[in-house]
Amino acid sequence: MDDVVEIVFLRMEFLFPEISVVLVLAWLTWLITYLFGQKRDLETTRIAANQQANFDAAVLPLRLQAVERLILLLERIRPDGLVHRSSTDQPAATMQLQLLAQLRAEFEHNLAQQAYVTPTTWALVIQARDQVAGAIQQAGALVPVDAPGILFARQLLQQQQTASQSIDAAVVALRRELHGYRHA
Repeated sequence: MDDVVEIVFLRMEFLFPEISVVLVLAWLTWLITYLFGQKRDLETTRIAANQQANFDAAVLPLRLQAVERLILLLERIRPDGLVHRSSTDQPAATMQLQLLAQLRAEFEHNLAQQAYVTPTTWALVIQARDQVAGAIQQAGALVPVDAPGILFARQLLQQQQTASQSIDAAVVALRRELHGYRHA
């Protein structure tokens, strides 16, 4: 029996270095795989950050231009601005339709700008447009259809307070977005 135990111990002495080498090689394989994985993850993160920075650099001028254009739109659709760009030598009904057509044209010309502002800000721009359209329609309802355009214009200018407040709120939101772009 002692011979058997001695043979087992002798075999273990020969196997121990081989097992140690296999364990060390397995550990080294794991370590190398782990380190290369970490390097790959860092490189992937760096590439993604570079792509995001390039995207932001390309989109920022478009966002700034969109904010400028939307502020210009809002200023152009102010009731007093619409009236000053229209002829008051026409009947009230004709002037009302003309102002609504100008409002629609101005808005449609800048419709694509919504892609560059937040949905909340865009909703304020829509609300301002709707308030101006409402003021035009309300002024039209308060004067006779065949009244001179100057009477319609005066009535509209008296109705413009709510529309101007909506426009001011939208401009403030756009300026906030502009401030956010500068600090992003």
